Amino acid sequence: MKYILVYLILLSAFVLVFLIGKRNKKHDYIDILWGAGFVLSAIMSYLLGPKSTAGLLMTILTAIWGGRLSFYLAKRNIGKPEDFRYRAMREKWTNRFELVMFVKNYLVQFILNVLVGFPIVYVNLEGARGHNLLTWLGMALWFIGFFFEAVGDEQLRRFKLNPDSKGKLMTTGLWAWTRHPNYFGESVMWWGIFVIGLSGDLGRVWLI
Repeated sequence: MKYILVYLILLSAFVLVFLIGKRNKKHDYIDILWGAGFVLSAIMSYLLGPKSTAGLLMTILTAIWGGRLSFYLAKRNIGKPEDFRYRAMREKWTNRFELVMFVKNYLVQFILNVLVGFPIVYVNLEGARGHNLLTWLGMALWFIGFFFEAVGDEQLRRFKLNPDSKGKLMTTGLWAWTRHPNYFGESVMWWGIFVIGLSGDLGRVWLI
């Protein structure tokens, strides 16, 4: 029942954002909801389940990651014209656009939120005892990933603000080390959360 409640609340958030986007004729709000969706399901499952160190750490780190990502995308998207990807979909699908948009973007992202975030929800609702070396290793990985994602995004933002950068490829800062430090950082953060999950007695669920 608790699982159903968590995912009904998450689905309601996706439907609400869809209705707001439909009303405002601007569907890039879904980009903002991507990170926020993980935060919502993590917090709800933690509040509904038995409290554990692994669950608390995963919930806090997920909230920091998702909150930063959603805030970054909100600053980028709010007050600006609709993203070109969604404008292209409007032109392609015309009268069927809203239905296609809901199924291909909102519903798919909801399903991905459920699948990717399920281990966090599982650990939170079922409980996990104690912490050990894996807990701290996972935290270290998470902070390394967070550094790459946050700094990479900020470096790219400043690069795009410079008129001299138009049409150029960014090859400085963290972007000189990896082609997409923000994506690399996000991947490392999720590996960190994975390792934290392994530190609990329910760690086997992370191997699914």
